[in-house]
Amino acid sequence: MNRTTALVVALALAGASVLGLIAATKTTTLGASAHRASSTAIAQRAHKLDSFEIALKKALHSHPPALPKMPKVAAPASAPIAAAVGGGGGGGAQRIVYHHAAPIVVVKHLHHGDDGGGEHGDGGGGGGGESD
Repeated sequence: MNRTTALVVALALAGASVLGLIAATKTTTLGASAHRASSTAIAQRAHKLDSFEIALKKALHSHPPALPKMPKVAAPASAPIAAAVGGGGGGGAQRIVYHHAAPIVVVKHLHHGDDGGGEHGDGGGGGGGESD
């Protein structure tokens, strides 16, 4: 290897190492700024979560107003009808019977390639149809 080739290779390696050093410096700078930005975002979210937790604790300690009492109803209007339909005054549960409708069956015959071909002419059996 002559001196000029060695010099060119040495200069190429030096240039590559300088460019690598610059790239590494930029990468660490970007990582540090991203870390600062993410820590501020985490602090903001933590503050929002703290305020939400305080609101939840307040809601837990406050009770809604009491519901009004239900009015008393003497008897349901359907009681005489149920007694008439049920066939007795036993007061038992009404029996409901559901009758299913008959199923509708639709049959469609689809013609396939092997239905009704041209080989049904003589009724089968082989031979030429002549007897000896």
